[in-house]
Amino acid sequence: MTTPLDDPVERRLVPSDPLEVHGMKAGVSDHDHGAFRAAAWVAPVDMADSSLVVVTRDDVVTVRTPWPEMVHDLTYRSVTTPAGDPLDLRLDLLVPRGDGPFPLVVFVPGGGFVMSPKSAALLRRTSIAERGVVVASIEYRTLRTGIYRDAVDDLAAAVAFLRHHADEFRIDAGRVALWGESAGGYLAAMGVTTGAVTGVRCVVDVFGLTDLSQVAMDFDAVEQARHHAPDITEAQFVFGRHSGMTIDDDPDEVQRANPVRHVSGGEPPFLLFHGELDGLVSPGQSQLLHRALLEHGVDSTRVIVAAAGHYGLEWSSATVLDRIATFLEQHLA
Repeated sequence: MTTPLDDPVERRLVPSDPLEVHGMKAGVSDHDHGAFRAAAWVAPVDMADSSLVVVTRDDVVTVRTPWPEMVHDLTYRSVTTPAGDPLDLRLDLLVPRGDGPFPLVVFVPGGGFVMSPKSAALLRRTSIAERGVVVASIEYRTLRTGIYRDAVDDLAAAVAFLRHHADEFRIDAGRVALWGESAGGYLAAMGVTTGAVTGVRCVVDVFGLTDLSQVAMDFDAVEQARHHAPDITEAQFVFGRHSGMTIDDDPDEVQRANPVRHVSGGEPPFLLFHGELDGLVSPGQSQLLHRALLEHGVDSTRVIVAAAGHYGLEWSSATVLDRIATFLEQHLA
């Protein structure tokens, strides 16, 4: 069901139910949020040019058999960390049964810029792969091993690796999409808007960050102040680990790390999702990107999931995953 959201007249309290705020119940999400923490409250969502979907607790996605073939731990790139240590970056593949070639979706997991768990979201990835899509889930450098530029380069390298090995994995290299969640949504948007990743048919960005100077734009004053303190997570991802800098110390560099500032009008279609009660990444973050895309004539759709937080069972619902699958099928046909 898709309906317009009535204009809210007061701030909505973030519920304490971990299903809605943290999404950390067993089987919901297999990673934490790094250094991010939930805000005490979230301002009403700006619904301009957006729509609302309602997910019920019995709206569960089902995965059919046979499952796609699983290929684990493919090294797509070897790099050196700032400490001088070697680091192999790996990816996992879900390959549909059959001859192919199949379109490719590169999944970029979240992890608060602190981790990049390629094992995350297996149910969600499988539900897409079983529809005849190769789904690759990638590792990338985090603030522990690099900065935002390195992570964007890693995404580009992963896409290039998969295109180079397209025949081996029954991939149609001409039909590629990106799908990122949270920090991964940020990287997917950065990869496309900066031109680091080219030839992408469409992008799915689920509660991704955009302007790292405004991560807490919809939150309470205490949480906003915390995000402007020295060495907050996003500042370390921009400037380097333990730099001691705040996100305000170099506005020019922060804006270079902002996908909104790179939108040119040549981007592929975007499907943006955000939870109405996301207490980790302000819902306004996706609105900033959505508006920039629309202003530049790019096909962009923004969907708000009612009463949903950051991760949670809502994001593995048939309502959300069918919407993602339909979007991918439309643009990867």
